Amino acid sequence: MRTIITAAFAVIALGGIAYAGEMEGTVKEVDKEKHMIMLEDGMSVTTNMDVKLDGIMAGDKVKITTDDNKMGTKVEKM
Repeated sequence: MRTIITAAFAVIALGGIAYAGEMEGTVKEVDKEKHMIMLEDGMSVTTNMDVKLDGIMAGDKVKITTDDNKMGTKVEKM
C-alpha cells in the first residue's frame, strides 16, 4: 500500500513539473501595477504578486519561469 501511495505522489509531483515552463527574451515594457512583463517578441507574462519586478526594465534580457497556469513565478536577468 505504501508503494502505491508513494507512486501516486510522484506522478502528481511530476505532472506539475511537466506543465511548467521557461521563456527567454528581451523586455520591451514592465507594468509593475499589473505585474506584467511584455517582451520584444510580443509575448507577455503576468507574474505572481510575490515576484519582485523592481530591478527589471526595458532592454533587459530575462528568463521567466512559469507555472502550469502560465503565471510567472520567477524572473531572472541573464
